[in-house]
Amino acid sequence: KYLEIVLSETKRLSRLVSELLEASRLESGKVVLNKKNIDLNRLVTETVITYEQALSQKNIDVSLNLESGECIAFADRDGIKRVLINLIDNAIKFTPENGKIMLSTAYDGQKTVTSVQNSGAGISQAELRHIWERFYKTDKSRSMDKKGVGLGLHIVKTIIANHSGKIEVQSVENEYTRFTFTLDAGEKNKIADNNGKDDKNER
Repeated sequence: KYLEIVLSETKRLSRLVSELLEASRLESGKVVLNKKNIDLNRLVTETVITYEQALSQKNIDVSLNLESGECIAFADRDGIKRVLINLIDNAIKFTPENGKIMLSTAYDGQKTVTSVQNSGAGISQAELRHIWERFYKTDKSRSMDKKGVGLGLHIVKTIIANHSGKIEVQSVENEYTRFTFTLDAGEKNKIADNNGKDDKNER
């Protein structure tokens, strides 16, 4: 029993150190972004698939409302993947069993807009102003999220800021929470493969 407690705390501290280092690195202003044309539709789909087991365990219904064809952003693929991981992970934690998560991508002029919405308890207006702060956890998250250290959304905000993008949150208590971020749109029909090389896709 006590070894399990020690192991759990060790893992928690390891996550804390890892996320602190990442947050400090992102805030340093020295991070070099490897911006390429990336397909947000593909990235969203790939990320959701990695959470198949967690979604199944809570019987969460996932709906995708993606831009037709491709939704190309000019961004650092690894950075935006981390943003999606943090937002989807967060959504799963706070979606009740048999709840819903909705993800969408779309163009808005020269920008792309991506959103992650989940049903559930929501966030109060008083707490919304603080959620981007380091180590901040809402009252609900303290009871529902035993493993988090309160850095996930701070890291998300910093990554999007480094892209000169924008992220917003909307929430209605006992209904939903929705995070929406915008990025510069890339060149349509021209995306980067996983090796960072541009590849034209004829459609």
